[in-house]
Amino acid sequence: NLVRLSMSKIVHSMRKTMLTQRRKMLAYFKQVIDKVSFSAYLFEKEMRKAVRAILPDDIEEFRNWAFEKYDVLYMSILEKIFGSGLHSSPLIPQRAQ
Repeated sequence: NLVRLSMSKIVHSMRKTMLTQRRKMLAYFKQVIDKVSFSAYLFEKEMRKAVRAILPDDIEEFRNWAFEKYDVLYMSILEKIFGSGLHSSPLIPQRAQ
């Protein structure tokens, strides 16, 4: 029982760490994109990098953030990257059904 309890704590700690890492990665890409948003070329380049690096579970949040913040300025780029729907772009990894 002591081993099981210890393993449970370890697994919980690892999940918490992974969630923190994911949040940091998402925040990092948002910050980079904010900084390069003055250039359409750099914006698209960094958006593509972010979509490749961000975990599939976080893509929807990232997509919503991007459309909310940059839809007026870069709608054509966002549609090129994300498509009209979340799962319509080949750049976005498909989740297992």
